[in-house]
Amino acid sequence: MTLTPSSSREFVGAVVETSQASYDDASPRATARAYPRWARWSVALLGVAAALGAALIATATLVANDPPITPPVLLRAFGIYVGLPAVAACALAGAFAASVTVRSGELIVEQAGRRTEIPLSAIARVRAWSLPLPSPGVELERGSGLPLGFALALRDPTPLLGALDRAGVVGAREPLGGALARWSAARRATAPPTLVRRLLDFPVFALLPTALLFNVHQQISYGGLLGEYHLLGAGAWLGTLATYWATCTVYLVLWASAWRGLAELACYWIARAAPARSEQARRAAERMCGIAYYAGVPLLLALRLLP
Repeated sequence: MTLTPSSSREFVGAVVETSQASYDDASPRATARAYPRWARWSVALLGVAAALGAALIATATLVANDPPITPPVLLRAFGIYVGLPAVAACALAGAFAASVTVRSGELIVEQAGRRTEIPLSAIARVRAWSLPLPSPGVELERGSGLPLGFALALRDPTPLLGALDRAGVVGAREPLGGALARWSAARRATAPPTLVRRLLDFPVFALLPTALLFNVHQQISYGGLLGEYHLLGAGAWLGTLATYWATCTVYLVLWASAWRGLAELACYWIARAAPARSEQARRAAERMCGIAYYAGVPLLLALRLLP
């Protein structure tokens, strides 16, 4: 169904929903989240809670010496204060997954079993979010100044803003010059990590420190790599190995998160202070994070184990 600017309906009546199965369009689409206000801030607060939990756990691990943070305490705290809010945020965000495209004078937002068509002539203003929480995004306003009822969160909103600007939507050009747009545009070349990449970066890479630290523990406590196995059985040996593996994985997540947070803050500051250097700063930040992680972890192990 196509709505023309000459339609006499109110804006709210110009938003049309049809079956997903009836829509067949091969034009490029942007992956987004179509958040109502409450959902956007719920996801954002859950993400902030997970980040703060990670920061507090990392700080406690560094400063707590009497008594130190033991692996069971670390794993329990990480699961409660980081894992639970992060999983909840991902689940809630996934419920509002959408694809967005601009075609034939309409902004088309598709969600599971639902398609929303918004005439571009009915959009009075486009406003970029002042904070990238839970990600960069834009809010659309109708002629009366009221929001549409949902906002669009995108990893990089600049292609959508550019398409709206070329289509003549008022206000779409202004956010393109903002620091958030420059920051997110520089991120465009950096693909978000897939599940496989995360598994390789954390549980798989954690096998390296696990092997070294577990062997040291077995040698000191039981006199050999299989000492606990011979003394207490396979269950105890495997349980200790699993604890070391999970603990090392958590440490790697905390280490990577600290560097990622610093990198994103630095890139955003440079996007504001020196827009022309945004892409260069992004490339440097990605290299810094890679070196700090893949070279920093072995270096820390060496410092820990060598006399």
